[in-house]
Amino acid sequence: MTPPIKSLQRKFIQIVLAAYIGIIGATVAAFFVSQKGIARQLGRDFAIQYVLKEKAGLSAPIKQELALALKMADTPILKEWALQETDPVLTKKAFDELESYRQHFRDGDYFFIVNRSLHYYFNDSTGIYTGKELRYTLNPKELSDQWYFSTIEKVHGYALNVNYDRAIRDTKIWMNVIVQNDHSVLGLCGTGLSLNSFIRDFIATRNEGVVPILLNRDGAIQAHPDPTLIDQSSISKQGNEHSTVFTLLGTDKDRQELSALLAGLLNPRSSNEAGALWIQTTQGERICAAAYIPELDWYALILYDYQRGIGLSRFLPVLLTTAFSLTLLTALLLLILRRIVIRPIAQLTQSTQLFSQGQKRAVLPVVSNDEIGVLTREFNAMTESIQSNTEKLETEVQRRTSELRSLLDNTGEGILSFGMDLLVDPGYSRECDAFFGPLIGGKRIDTLLFPDNPETAQLFRRAIEGALKTTDPYKKNLLINLLPTEINLGGRNVALRLRPLENNQVLLVLNDITYRKELETRLTDERKTLRFVVNALTNRRLFLDISEAFYRFLRSKPETLPIIEIYRQIHTFKGLFLQLDLLSTPAALQTCEDRLKILLNPQDAVEPDSVTQALDFHEVEESFNQDRSLLIRYLGNPFLSNEETYSLELKDLESLEALGKKILSSPQTIRDLQLEEEIRVIQRLRTTPIFELLHSLPVHTLELAGLRGKKIRPFRPEGPNVRVRKDRYEGLTLSLIHLFRNAVIHGIEEPEERRQKGKPEEGTVSLQIQYSDGSIILIIADDGAGLNLEKIETLAREKGLGITPLFSSTNPGTLDPALTNLLFAGGLSTRETADLYSGRGIGLGAVAQEVQRLGGIITLRTEKDRFTEIRIQIPDQEVFL
Repeated sequence: MTPPIKSLQRKFIQIVLAAYIGIIGATVAAFFVSQKGIARQLGRDFAIQYVLKEKAGLSAPIKQELALALKMADTPILKEWALQETDPVLTKKAFDELESYRQHFRDGDYFFIVNRSLHYYFNDSTGIYTGKELRYTLNPKELSDQWYFSTIEKVHGYALNVNYDRAIRDTKIWMNVIVQNDHSVLGLCGTGLSLNSFIRDFIATRNEGVVPILLNRDGAIQAHPDPTLIDQSSISKQGNEHSTVFTLLGTDKDRQELSALLAGLLNPRSSNEAGALWIQTTQGERICAAAYIPELDWYALILYDYQRGIGLSRFLPVLLTTAFSLTLLTALLLLILRRIVIRPIAQLTQSTQLFSQGQKRAVLPVVSNDEIGVLTREFNAMTESIQSNTEKLETEVQRRTSELRSLLDNTGEGILSFGMDLLVDPGYSRECDAFFGPLIGGKRIDTLLFPDNPETAQLFRRAIEGALKTTDPYKKNLLINLLPTEINLGGRNVALRLRPLENNQVLLVLNDITYRKELETRLTDERKTLRFVVNALTNRRLFLDISEAFYRFLRSKPETLPIIEIYRQIHTFKGLFLQLDLLSTPAALQTCEDRLKILLNPQDAVEPDSVTQALDFHEVEESFNQDRSLLIRYLGNPFLSNEETYSLELKDLESLEALGKKILSSPQTIRDLQLEEEIRVIQRLRTTPIFELLHSLPVHTLELAGLRGKKIRPFRPEGPNVRVRKDRYEGLTLSLIHLFRNAVIHGIEEPEERRQKGKPEEGTVSLQIQYSDGSIILIIADDGAGLNLEKIETLAREKGLGITPLFSSTNPGTLDPALTNLLFAGGLSTRETADLYSGRGIGLGAVAQEVQRLGGIITLRTEKDRFTEIRIQIPDQEVFL
């Protein structure tokens, strides 16, 4: 009795639904776990960018007015008048000068106070006080005049004072500039600027959850959406009378952290324009971002409620879209399964039951009791029913295939034999007809194999005759093995196997390997692609940096540069892309080099159009985009994004935490010292171990040596792994590939040549790092053939370059500095032909350009057949050991 069928469709639906529920649950859980962290990070970034934007918009008009007020205070006529106020001529000139400044001030008003007489002069935008500018005389005993005496006593240079005029409902910033002559105070002058429009734009934010605030250096509030919190007449108040931002904070810890943040922004050594921290206010947790406006001596500060600005509702569309997409995908998957799997299997099951009555099929094991199981059982029943007929047919075939020709015809190979006369014996396989055509018996095998190449046919004939004539088995096999093993026959790749037989006969087996060769070619291309993708993946930051530099070069109108500079840039990029195993771009850059090589002849005038034509970067950029497309195909678009993740060592984090606690708990007398140490640690985190910038050089050197058939002992950078600024040293470390390539191509000898010189087959290339007396020293050395100084002298004379003494008179073994400079000037190569890896003479020039940019020097030591050593010394005081 056949057991009941268990529906395969029902099984699959159950599995898909279970997976769907699990994915939806995991997605929702992950969403709620990560939403708050994402919102906090986005909120912090938004707060910093917002406060920087408001700082830029607020400072510009005030700086313009302040500059004009400072210029007015430095006017010689006004200074002279302040000393001789009673002189009518000077008074007339002074009022004319003040009137000129009034017309240029934004609000059209000014004031001027003479310190000797305490006379207060004023005129406004209406000019109503023209002719009666002297308004009154200040009284030291009057409370309303204390602002002037406080300013003269406390301020050096200028001060900004904010007042809110309740009568006209306007906030005005008064720019009080000291008028002085040789450290003697002559008076006070300035102007007022209505801040209503600026402050209104600043505090009237349309961003939800943002509270903008303006502070002076002491934290006194100068602008706030709530006017009652503004600190009016800040300069004349005592310390405890101010309305400060610290009164808005909930804890002493937050006040201390905000005070440290504001103090840090005042530090001239700080590179941060803005900072942010998390604080508790009376309304809850907020992001506090601040930026210092040095021209105004104010802070722009915002309190940001990120839960309102970037709340859960912002992420709900993403969550709903994800859930809807998963639901749609599940439904579509079920529909596709039903159409392309379940229904065809049912139809195939029905057909199999019919085939079981006489059709031939393979026997399959029964592993389940579903539709596939039914199909398998019926299939096995079908094969069992035809088993007897199969056995009868096999007996008949065995009887009729007793002849050798029938056996050969079923091998799928072309098999034939020939003798000393090279004539094909009649008993050959049918596959030979596919290779040579019908009726080849009695024809010469050499002309069949090489119909269009009589020279090769003659060599084949002589080798066969020699092999058949000799009685020495070793010599016979040697001559046979010297014959070609692969040929092209009628557009097909054919493999040849020759075996000597008895009676001076030779067996020849031919196989069509066209498809295999195509597969090998495809496999080679795929290996190159894989190598490129893996290299880019393991050196992602290097690839992105080089790509960005290459795009900048393509977009920078390189045709406007000197030809030798273009040539050097292209040569460097070609070497970098070869290091990264790009597939198409190096060959395209090689083509550009070949074109530019023609234009480098100094005796020929170069037309601008010829440079433009030679620099047709369309092909180069297309090749580069093809290489990038491969990365996108295998790694996806995000791989090429410029996002970076910074990793911090635990000891550095602990150091920062310890320093932060010390700043909060230390007395004022040592706080500055601790802050300097903190900055030092942060600067260290911005650096990169130099070994990371150099790690790819040994790999590329060993790979290039393998391609050149040379042996090099594996090596790696040695010495202290000092930390340096990546943006400063990246260009140099990238250009060093030229020195290692020269060491492999020009320095290290072939293994046989090294043995003849008494050296080990494996050459030695080394890279040493030293740090001494405020300088980084890079030493690249090899134990190869040394520099060919005679050839260098000859090439220099041919190019019309001056020749200096070869070696330094004070330092034996070291090349004279002038000769070193000549070698590193570029365009001098001892190779007669160029290829992808060398021969341009441009690489050393690229290295020299980077060393010169860093203010360093290059020295070179060499000895024939012993060594070459290049020493690069870069002064740098910002190195961390």
